Amino acid sequence: MNVTIKTEGSLDRPVSRLRVFGERALDPGVALIKAADEIADANIARIESGRGMKKLAAVTIRKKTKLGQPTKPLQATKHLLASLRPGAPDNILKVYRTVMRYGTSDFHAHLQTNRPNVPKRRVISVAKPTKLKVAAILDDYLTEPFRD
Repeated sequence: MNVTIKTEGSLDRPVSRLRVFGERALDPGVALIKAADEIADANIARIESGRGMKKLAAVTIRKKTKLGQPTKPLQATKHLLASLRPGAPDNILKVYRTVMRYGTSDFHAHLQTNRPNVPKRRVISVAKPTKLKVAAILDDYLTEPFRD
């Protein structure tokens, strides 16, 4: 049994589209910067709301109240929170051709994850809704040239 496939017309357009798609897939830096913004927004909102954060001890709340500081975790000076925003002091955002590195170099972030007798609090977390938004950002970037 033989199968013969005959194409009519030019393959220039599909080949051109594949080339553009491949080029964009090799260098999605613009989309990765947008993804960093999405991750930052989600983490700042999570910390500000206290959602998913381990509660402060009663003694810590009393101390913070006495000092006039916010009584939610990770918000004493607001510097740590601000450092999650790309471009802010102590923010880490490195975008390479196919990799993005995002984080904070704020000293207090390290204390939240590596200190004995202190509940571990994730400063940066990427939950499923954020992962889906990041995937959509990358998908939009890759497919944008092909929308009619």
